[in-house]
Amino acid sequence: MSGGETVKVIVRCRPMNDREKKLKCGVVLDMDPVTCTITNPNDTNAPPKKFTFDAAYFTDSTTEQIYGDIGYPLVEVCMRLACFHRISIAVLVAEVVATEICRVCTKNEEH
Repeated sequence: MSGGETVKVIVRCRPMNDREKKLKCGVVLDMDPVTCTITNPNDTNAPPKKFTFDAAYFTDSTTEQIYGDIGYPLVEVCMRLACFHRISIAVLVAEVVATEICRVCTKNEEH
């Protein structure tokens, strides 16, 4: 991409839900900061599948950690660009309970 634009892809593994726990499902993946490795529980001879991401978060990661690593820098860049170009943008921040809409800069600020 031109102009230094990039796309970052992250993955987050969720904890097992109650159904998976009742079925005594096993963990079939391993994660490090950038790689997710999945093993086939039905075929122990099959090689594991490896996927590489810009960041990989396991079940013990928090929303705050991911936001600090990925979301906050993105919001900062958007805010700077919006104010520089004097345009309106809306940033949606998904939370467990509610969604907040934050307005950053407006075209009406031009005097």
